[in-house]
Amino acid sequence: MLKYLQNKIKKIPIHIWILLVIIVVGIFLRTYHFHDWLRFSMDQSRDAFIISDVLDGKTAIPLLGPLAGGTSFHLGPAYYYFSLLSAKIFGNYPDKMAYPSLIFSILAIPLLFLFLREYFSKHISLSITGVMSFSYFFIEASRFSSNPNLAPFFVLLFLLSIFKITNFKNRNYLWWSILVGLSLGIGVQLHTTLMVIMPIFTLVISAYIFKRSKMQYLQYFIIIILIAVTVNVTQIISEINTRGENTRNFILGTIDKGGNENNLVKNAALVIICQAKSNANIILYAPVLDKCYDGVSIDVKNGSKELYGEIKNRTLRKVVYISTFVSIFIFYVLGYAILVINFLKEKDRNRKTFLLVAGLFNAIGLLVFIPVISSISVSYFNILFFIPFIFLGFLLQFFQQKFRKNGKILALILAVIMAIVLLQTDIKKYYFYKKGLDNNINNSNLGWVENVVDFLGENNLGSKIIYMSGEGKYLDRYFGSIDYMLYRQGLEVAEVDITKVKEKIPSGQKFVYIKNKTDGFSKSIRDYQVVAGEHFDSVDVYILKNSNLK
Repeated sequence: MLKYLQNKIKKIPIHIWILLVIIVVGIFLRTYHFHDWLRFSMDQSRDAFIISDVLDGKTAIPLLGPLAGGTSFHLGPAYYYFSLLSAKIFGNYPDKMAYPSLIFSILAIPLLFLFLREYFSKHISLSITGVMSFSYFFIEASRFSSNPNLAPFFVLLFLLSIFKITNFKNRNYLWWSILVGLSLGIGVQLHTTLMVIMPIFTLVISAYIFKRSKMQYLQYFIIIILIAVTVNVTQIISEINTRGENTRNFILGTIDKGGNENNLVKNAALVIICQAKSNANIILYAPVLDKCYDGVSIDVKNGSKELYGEIKNRTLRKVVYISTFVSIFIFYVLGYAILVINFLKEKDRNRKTFLLVAGLFNAIGLLVFIPVISSISVSYFNILFFIPFIFLGFLLQFFQQKFRKNGKILALILAVIMAIVLLQTDIKKYYFYKKGLDNNINNSNLGWVENVVDFLGENNLGSKIIYMSGEGKYLDRYFGSIDYMLYRQGLEVAEVDITKVKEKIPSGQKFVYIKNKTDGFSKSIRDYQVVAGEHFDSVDVYILKNSNLK
């Protein structure tokens, strides 16, 4: 038996072992200090309340999912269902609810390899997969619970399954049709733009297949639609119960997101620029200004320091940083040019179809972004993350074909350099988290919230109602996460404006006050007595008493 296993292991190709190493490294980067460094801010605490209440039997399983940013429209509930299942299996706690983001991020690594292998060699596919595994863009997305974080996996599964159906050598249409239906049905629930992009793409590519295979494909198209509709049945029930309220909210939200900018040429240019910025963020995690309407703006001062902090000369550092973006933009433009040229020249029908599938999905995505570009951020382009990887594959392929024997070496050198740059960013982020710098006005992590709640527990507030106040932006940022953790302990938390403490909080009652960090501790704040105080990274948490100072 042992000898049989040894022989089996020996037959495993070397590229599979390399892929396993890439996956293992990716798992390590995504799971290291996962509990303590898990982002747990406003959105995560909101979702945690919903999931915990369902598991505790306080509310019914939701028919709809999270609100789409800045609108009254709810996405589908798939994200909640994944989190509910995970919390049911592993435990009703925020880090367990975030396991789907982690698991699908890990599974996306080998899935990208399988997708790229339909066009590129195994060496190129391995190199690009290594970039994805090490890229902090994907590492960060795996370390907090959010519906868009699941999108890369399901977009990849959707595109690979669609390609398999269009593959002239494939005969397993049924299984791939089932996967298309599942990935389509789940994908449209993860991101508002995917609700439009994926159905349109499915109809267009189906028309292409119908033209080729006539009625042969009809049964599989019906399977895809039936599965996709079944996966979204809760939304249909909700729409029936509310007489289409969520649909109306979607239309109103779309109109609102469209804004007043009607210059199609300008919007199209912004879409191109924003995707270029997104590519820089995905491939090298280069810091960019988040809003797409910022156009070509990049955070030169802070971004150059973050990305190339080891270069002490400021001018040189900025030159290198700007050169990086110029190179990426050239890489982006050339990538599209090569995509079109390769598609026109490609003789192999399956390879040609691969380019069609990738290019068409991207084109529909960009068209959908044009009318709403003034109100969206760079992060929206994460659903098109595969494009810079395909462009990178073209570059590595060019080296191999142009320089022949030395091409593989040059391609390998480029891949190694990128891996070193990416790992350098990962190391910087490690120290960033180790110093607690991620707990700032934009974010808090689970370990931080637990420490704050422990501090509050050590200083008995003497009431089942915990009153919480603070400086506006700090109170807004941290209230939800602290509220959730105290809620788990059976405590009720009341948010109180500091100017209304006298009328809202009983005399003599202790209350929590959160503010920016200072060097020392004050004996009084806003004329209220300080009972206790502690530094928590960039934030100070005080316990005050509603009584007149003596």
